[in-house]
Amino acid sequence: MAFSTSRKAQIPLLLLPGGFLATSLASYYASRASIRHNIVNTELPLTSDNIYSEIQKDLIRPTQIASMMSHDTFLRDWALYRAKQGGRNRVCAATLDDEP
Repeated sequence: MAFSTSRKAQIPLLLLPGGFLATSLASYYASRASIRHNIVNTELPLTSDNIYSEIQKDLIRPTQIASMMSHDTFLRDWALYRAKQGGRNRVCAATLDDEP
């Protein structure tokens, strides 16, 4: 049975989209597996490290600020001035709203 010229032209038109579809599906599944592998082995450990570093930063920052404030002579002098202004043998808590 002989194919007509229109039939011969239809065969590549049917095979090309099928080949493109098969190639696209194969690359989709390969990239999906690669991305999943990278997320499990790379991103998840980094996420736990980030959580740890954020918690550590939140715990250490107030201690560092308090340490810097304790060594700051301006704040120490300010607190001593407020205590002396209150009288002898007094304890005074200076706040940032107080003016010397």
